[in-house]
Amino acid sequence: MTQARLLFTMALVSLELLFLPGSRSALSAEPETVSAAQTPDVLKLKDGSKVVGKITSMESGELTVKTAFGGDIKVKWAEIETVESKTNQKLMLSDGSLLVGSLGSDGQGNVLITTETAAGPVTVPLESVQGVNPPPKKEVVYKANINAGGSISDGNTSNKTLSMNADFVATAKRNRLTLRGNTNYTENNEGLTARNSYGAVKYDFFLNERFYLFIGAFLEGDEFQDLKLRSALSSGLGYQWFKEGDLEEELFKDLELYTEAGLAYFNEDFDPVSSLVGPDPDDAYTSGRWAARLDWPVYPDRITIFHFHEGFPGLENADDLFIRSEQGLRLTIIDNFVATMQVNWRWDNTPSPGNRRSDTLYLFTLGYAVEM
Repeated sequence: MTQARLLFTMALVSLELLFLPGSRSALSAEPETVSAAQTPDVLKLKDGSKVVGKITSMESGELTVKTAFGGDIKVKWAEIETVESKTNQKLMLSDGSLLVGSLGSDGQGNVLITTETAAGPVTVPLESVQGVNPPPKKEVVYKANINAGGSISDGNTSNKTLSMNADFVATAKRNRLTLRGNTNYTENNEGLTARNSYGAVKYDFFLNERFYLFIGAFLEGDEFQDLKLRSALSSGLGYQWFKEGDLEEELFKDLELYTEAGLAYFNEDFDPVSSLVGPDPDDAYTSGRWAARLDWPVYPDRITIFHFHEGFPGLENADDLFIRSEQGLRLTIIDNFVATMQVNWRWDNTPSPGNRRSDTLYLFTLGYAVEM
């Protein structure tokens, strides 16, 4: 009786599995199809190996893939032969356009992007893909650093030295604002031996990806050059030769370089005492202006080489020429704290009577640098 009841129960369960909607026989049913979201992405590399996982993003020529057992791994995009992904990916192309869709390959060095809008797959050369799922670009990027150095000695030798400099750059799609400034002060047993300050502002408006118009001004004073105020107002055309991400090589990927040329109104007001030594040195004239700026993180987040210079050649008198430059090495100590070794140089071809044409300042400072 018990065996008959058990057989009857098993028969009912079998009928339920066969005929109820959505039910399958454990013996005859095929495995359920894995959803597209669960299907792993597959990369085939040029050396014949495969990488299976989930594509997350690609920046600076390296694709990040999250694997089930190995965690995140990075694959150079140039080493990929084919890529397959059933999940929609966002691809940024070399012309700046974006395509969103699932990915396939034709085996001939192209990626096939199936989008929701196009009638068929869009064929794109693998080398034209510059980014995958890139993070949204910030509307404005801010970079700033402030540095200070000094020393105090007392006793047989009394000496006080203080140097400070700061740099701020705000960059948007078509606009860039730059603020720069420094001040230096030195005093010893004989009294004050150095006191000078400099400040500059410049605004750039980009006409396209590379060319831009600029307008700028600087103010400078130096008690030991008998200089009450040196000032210049300038405008002209600039060219951005390189910016972050232009180059794929690790050594150059964060390189930034621009040059500028234009016209300026240049003015120098000297201390009246200087006029007792010779003719009145005050001068104002129309000049040209050239400038260049280089920021080169040769070892990203660790070592940066920087250089800036600008020159003002007089257009009315060939003897009128003023040049200033700043160059050095910035080392990251920890997090955003940096140490800077720097050389500042100035050349005034027509100084006030009794003063030399050139001034050189060697600096070692500690500071804080930030990008946001």
